Amino acid sequence: MDIADQIKQTFIDETEELLGDLEGMLLDLETDPENSGYLDAVFRLMHTIKGSSGMVGEDRIYKFAHMVEDVFDTIRKGKLQFNSEIANMALESRDIILSLIREYTPEIEIKISNVADKIKKLSGEEQILQKADDTENDTKKQAKSKNLKNYRIKFLPDRGIFKRGGNPLLIMNELSAIGTVTIKVIDSSIPELSNISSDICYTGWEIFLTTSLGMNDVKDVFLFVESESLVEITDIGHYSGEEDEIAKVGEILIDRGVIDPKALKSEIDNRKKIGEVLVEKHIVSETELESALTEQEHLKKVQQKTFSGQSIRISTERVDAFVDLIGELVTLQAQFNQYALDSGNYELTNITEALQRLTEELRDSVLGIRMIPLGQSFGLFRRLVRDLSTELGKKIQFMTEGEETELDKTVIDKMKEPLVHIIRNSIDHGIETPDVRKANGKDETGIIKLSAQHSGGQVLITVEDDGKGINRNTIRETAIKKGLIKPDTQLTDDAVYALIFKSGFSTAEKVSQVSGRGVGMDVVRKEIDNLQGNVYITSEEGKNTKIVISLPLTLAIIDGLLIRVENDYYILPLPCVEACIDKNDTERKKESGREIIKYRDSILPFMSLRKILNYTNTPPEREQIVVVNSDNTKYGLVVDQVIGDYQTVIKNLGKVFSGLKYFSGATIMGDGRIALIINVNSFMKETEK
Repeated sequence: MDIADQIKQTFIDETEELLGDLEGMLLDLETDPENSGYLDAVFRLMHTIKGSSGMVGEDRIYKFAHMVEDVFDTIRKGKLQFNSEIANMALESRDIILSLIREYTPEIEIKISNVADKIKKLSGEEQILQKADDTENDTKKQAKSKNLKNYRIKFLPDRGIFKRGGNPLLIMNELSAIGTVTIKVIDSSIPELSNISSDICYTGWEIFLTTSLGMNDVKDVFLFVESESLVEITDIGHYSGEEDEIAKVGEILIDRGVIDPKALKSEIDNRKKIGEVLVEKHIVSETELESALTEQEHLKKVQQKTFSGQSIRISTERVDAFVDLIGELVTLQAQFNQYALDSGNYELTNITEALQRLTEELRDSVLGIRMIPLGQSFGLFRRLVRDLSTELGKKIQFMTEGEETELDKTVIDKMKEPLVHIIRNSIDHGIETPDVRKANGKDETGIIKLSAQHSGGQVLITVEDDGKGINRNTIRETAIKKGLIKPDTQLTDDAVYALIFKSGFSTAEKVSQVSGRGVGMDVVRKEIDNLQGNVYITSEEGKNTKIVISLPLTLAIIDGLLIRVENDYYILPLPCVEACIDKNDTERKKESGREIIKYRDSILPFMSLRKILNYTNTPPEREQIVVVNSDNTKYGLVVDQVIGDYQTVIKNLGKVFSGLKYFSGATIMGDGRIALIINVNSFMKETEK
């Protein structure tokens, strides 16, 4: 990939991230249209998208973004009132820009034209549509400028900025978006801790900015705060990248008028650093020296062309390749451990144990690279709830919790569609219309809550609504009509709710854009099964429905329980295992054709892995039962031997073995043999037969 392609890809990645933030901020603004902080944030995001598109020569995006940005500038100036019509236009514009950066099609031009007509109608000012063309040439000239400009900015916000919803850190972020910045905090006004009030801003900032943009563009960043705050912006010269352009501390102090050139010259031959000498002689203060040194360091940073940051962008392909290599290393480590154990060499065993610790640390670090907060995905569903609730005439408040919970990016990507199905069902089947809710003594606005939390080695994702709940009899009657169960079949609540995940099951009385086609929840179940996860439903009719999904943290390397049947080995995902008991020590009997045992004061069905997999030899005298949990239902799995915990590197079975319904993958053991990874959900279905 050449440099032009790299720049283009960086632009696409960053713009997609900005568009995600823009969608969330627009939804916040629609909820609270009087919040100036939300409005300012929307304006800044659109401003950044416009500027970056102009920098990389994406003229179509630049013109369109500029047009939308000017609408929000008009709102910000009080000439236009934000409303749902503008929100719809802005969200549509966001979708158009996303389409433009991904794949341009001629149909997009029609959408752009429609939005332009809407903007003209909303604003009543044709100059909004023309302003982008009028300023395009100036922006391109700035973008192509070879010489960078340096600015010294003194920013002292008024003490009441927090009370008005202002956030000075957002200004710092916008400055960072247009160039390289170095920030020094002015903390001389901070009182003692006992006198501090949380709603008062005591600090100021001295900011050093290097950018290709002009003075007016830098001033625009402070448009929202300049009337109440002290903002001093000084142009301290151009910078073309030459090392000799970095000013010395003495020159900076002279330029600021802090010292006289003669006073500097009299101390220039002193062996101490000039800054220290000037402070000792009380020619300059320590604060003034620190500020000058900060400016000098900023110029050095620009000269080195090093943009420091706490994160870097890495393609998912590279991360996946890295994880695959770690998987191979873990497999090799297992083989090494086996060799050391067989050799009986004490020193070699010590070395392998040390190497194993390092391998495990490296494994955890690498897997951590793919772990991202679920909050990045949760925001996607806000738009879904908004649009669908409007379409169905329902009032819904969407809430999220546990956004900081981390999960493997691969798992998150595969869970997006299942969660869309679940949330759509909650909106369509769960939440009632405002008149029905009011008649039932409920608030007209329903609540859908999406939450996540860690539970052991898994993540629990919960979708809960306060709607009408699930009618157990309706589910049962529908299942009988479709031939899924017999009329005389007795089922627990969990078993009844599990019918919802059957293929073709639907209680919708008519087909609509949202539901009634008999597809959806079976897709959810299938995808969760593929991810080695579980899903179960709880509901209280007339009050709520809760769908809980448990997922492994990662699909690359898992902790498993190694078991044996005859000479073959199998892996059970450890989070699904609840206990191991001796079969010979349990009291067994048959009920409804199934073998059951008494386990912790309850009845536990069990089945033989040997029988299901068609082993014909006589089982050993002593067998063991592994108690596993699937979809909130426990059952026992009889095996010849439970060997113990096993770090499992998952290998795909491939198309040739895709028909092995009981297995989701395989792993290579230390002695080179293959162990199949059991899909506990598939075995659970056997107990239902």
